[in-house]
Parts: sequence; C-alpha cells; structure tokens
Amino acid sequence: MEPQENQRSSKGGRPKKTVKRNYALTVKCNIIERKVIERKAKDAGLTVSEYLRDSGLAGKIDRQKKPVPTEILEYKGTLNHLAANFNQVTRKINSNQLLLEGDVSILFKAPIEIKKHIENVEKYFQ
Repeated sequence: MEPQENQRSSKGGRPKKTVKRNYALTVKCNIIERKVIERKAKDAGLTVSEYLRDSGLAGKIDRQKKPVPTEILEYKGTLNHLAANFNQVTRKINSNQLLLEGDVSILFKAPIEIKKHIENVEKYFQ
C-alpha cells in the first residue's frame, strides 16, 4: 500500500474566528429575570451571550433617575427659603426674643406665598 497523500492543506474542523471573545462577564439575577432573558434570547434567535452583548452594546437603557424640571427646582428653592424664614422666626419666638417688624411681615406673608406655590404646583401637574 502506498501512503495516502493529504490533498487538503488545512486540518479541517471549525474555522478560526477573526474576533476572539475570551473574556467572561458574570451577571447576577434572580430566577425570574434569568427566565425572561433566556426567553427573549430564544425569541430573537440568539444565544443568551449574543442577546446580552447586543442589547448591552446597542440597546438603550431607561434611566431610573429622571431629570428634575427647572420649574420644580425653582419651587424647591423658594420653599426652602420660606422654610428658613419660618425657622428663624420660630427660634426667636421660642427664645422669648422680641419680633422685629420684618419678622411679623414674614409670618403674615408666608401663608399667602405657600398657597400661591401650591396652586402653581397643582397647575403644573394637571
């Protein structure tokens, strides 16, 4: 018998990948989250790794923290200012100090301003 000549230049088998993915990324989740991810990957016709990689690289994530509108920040500042004024006046009252004319005007104007801001907040959320 003659030795057979190998007509192929390669060994055969699976072709080499051009981009090797040799780093593992571990994700912690509960059993329900795992099943949902596995189901979504299956529905998309992907492995779990492909699905997570694609959604992580190209997908958009809804941020849990939503930016606060500037109007609300302004109201927060105004309410903090009113609270500071109230705090100063009540400290004077509690320490038996005499109230100045400005302190008395703060006490009378504050409920009106608070009601105005409450109305504005209600309008904002309607």
